[in-house]
Amino acid sequence: MLKKILLALVIMTVVCPERGDAQKHNEQVIDEGTIHSDNNKLIASPGTLDFGECNEGDVIERDFRIYNKTGETVTIRSASPSCGCVTTLLQGNTIQPQSYIDIGMHFETQGRWGKRINCIIIQHSLIDEPPLRVNLVGYVRPLIKITPDIVYFEKVKPGQSYTKDVRVESEVLNDINIAHVKNSFNEITTELLETRDGVSYLRVTIMPRENSGFHSAQLGVVFDNPKITESVIIVKWQIFQHIVAAPGSILVVIPSEPSTIKRNVILKATDDVPFEILGTECNLSGLQVQYEKKIRSVEHEINLLFQPITFNSDMIDFMLKFRSDHPESEFVTVPILLYRSGDDT
Repeated sequence: MLKKILLALVIMTVVCPERGDAQKHNEQVIDEGTIHSDNNKLIASPGTLDFGECNEGDVIERDFRIYNKTGETVTIRSASPSCGCVTTLLQGNTIQPQSYIDIGMHFETQGRWGKRINCIIIQHSLIDEPPLRVNLVGYVRPLIKITPDIVYFEKVKPGQSYTKDVRVESEVLNDINIAHVKNSFNEITTELLETRDGVSYLRVTIMPRENSGFHSAQLGVVFDNPKITESVIIVKWQIFQHIVAAPGSILVVIPSEPSTIKRNVILKATDDVPFEILGTECNLSGLQVQYEKKIRSVEHEINLLFQPITFNSDMIDFMLKFRSDHPESEFVTVPILLYRSGDDT
């Protein structure tokens, strides 16, 4: 009898697996260590396509699968990438229960560099299930590296020139040659300097003409090598204003019924140099400028009175100039836009 009991225990030990082994048998590792049991789900595997590192211009191709763990036939309606640089190819759009289909992914890296985080959204016919998401991640080494790619000139003065050099190099190509620089801005000139150790240097010079405001321009760097796409350099500059107006511009809505409209402008010296307003220049009839003369003050408040004004177009814009005795700022300009009210239409 004792021998029979021992034999039964040995058989149970051999035939019955541990609970953990049985659980592993019924489950499937899908993505990044996430375990999905057979629980009536639609599953994408892998959930993340990590292509690691590549060079700009390389073509990345990967496949993933959509598993149908439900008891019904599922239709894949679309697999939409978040970027136009990625395309997908469905190898069929109907998945039978307990089956799968493969979806191909094609990633064009030309012009797409740096850390990439794209996704593919899979729409399907299951009403109670959300769309599936497959991520595409990795790093694309740029063919061209421009330092800095945003050239910023701060507090510049009109009529004076300012220069900064830009470094153009490649971590991938041994030889790069700049063909020319696209530039449609009169305030900006560029000059190609020497090339040393595979690094080209480009000089950017600006000579501002406007006497106020913040300005931005875009330059296109074109290379001899057809594999290199046109690179962009952003040039920004800010005019230093010794006297600023607040608000910087004025909008006046002219009502259908004639009435006087009042606006206020404050002129203030940013460098704390006292100044006096000597007068105004304006070519608009019907505008009265009133201000209390303050000798050598750093801040002046001006009242603008727009008398009943008639004009033919729906809107007109003009410049109101304040003349001062500030040693660095003879004129302060305030743009004004007159807009006709639509009440009478």
